[in-house]
Amino acid sequence: MRRREVVGWLAWWAMVASVPASFAQTTRDASTTATDADAAKAQFANAQRLFKAGRFAEALPIFRDVAESTRSPNARLYVGHCLQELGKFVEAHRAFSAVVREVTEHPDEKYQQTREAAITQLAVLNVRLGKVIISVVESPPSLAVSLDGSAADPKMLGSSIVVDPGAHRVEASASGSAPIRRDVSVEGGEVKTVTLSFKKAVDETPVSVATPSNGSVGVASAPEAKSDDGATMRTMSFVAGGVGVAGLGVFTIAGLMAKSTFNDLEARCAGHCADASYVDQINSGKTLQTTANVGLVVGLVGIGAGATFFVLGRPKRPDAAVSLSLANGGGTLACAGRF
Repeated sequence: MRRREVVGWLAWWAMVASVPASFAQTTRDASTTATDADAAKAQFANAQRLFKAGRFAEALPIFRDVAESTRSPNARLYVGHCLQELGKFVEAHRAFSAVVREVTEHPDEKYQQTREAAITQLAVLNVRLGKVIISVVESPPSLAVSLDGSAADPKMLGSSIVVDPGAHRVEASASGSAPIRRDVSVEGGEVKTVTLSFKKAVDETPVSVATPSNGSVGVASAPEAKSDDGATMRTMSFVAGGVGVAGLGVFTIAGLMAKSTFNDLEARCAGHCADASYVDQINSGKTLQTTANVGLVVGLVGIGAGATFFVLGRPKRPDAAVSLSLANGGGTLACAGRF
């Protein structure tokens, strides 16, 4: 079964079988006229014809217009499919995530299969794409963070940002601090955390020399820079722990979906699904199983790393102060210290 046929099977039932009710429900605007609804239906039908013909670049803007004007989860699902067919996997991931978020926030039974279709595609893309977590230890004035030259949404700091596999550049700037740049390489299915920490430059303190009446010379040392007392390690522990919990969440969802697919195939053909019509469903089940395994590994590694960082970041006792004095008198040189 071809990919476009699978896509049509997943979304056609909700968008076409009940088009008038669907658009009336999702528009959520009492002022929408019947003429507007008819125009949206015609747009959607036209976009579907283009999609089935493999003209994804032409169908994409039409699906986007319908999704924005009607808030239809099904139109947004097709936006994701078009982007995926065009190789724009990061944008497709955002579109499918928007479908899941919309249906979750506004539950409707007729959109549950649309939500499941979006979750299935997200599971596939999560294996193909990487994720970067940007963790900023401090929040200095005028903080600005960018990823690959594009400004990062402050709300996304500390959360997973989906990226294509390969090399990426994280930059940050703030008032009164030197700019920071970090380079990170991410592979498909991999999650990496980039920790940014601004530290104010310590002003150079000149050494003061005093000559008391007894002829002794005192040397005052510059104050030691204060450490962050393990704050960075503790922050990393929370981030790693969050990644671990997210990985276990992926393991749970993908595992349940894989089990559901297996049970369905078992019920249909008792484990001997040799017919070509089952190939896509079998492949989908295998992909979900792989995603579940990856999620389990990420979850265990993240929680283990979080525990390690937390232990290493426990506050330590301050070092004892050290003082040094030199006295010149009677032809002798004395050195005293407190350790």
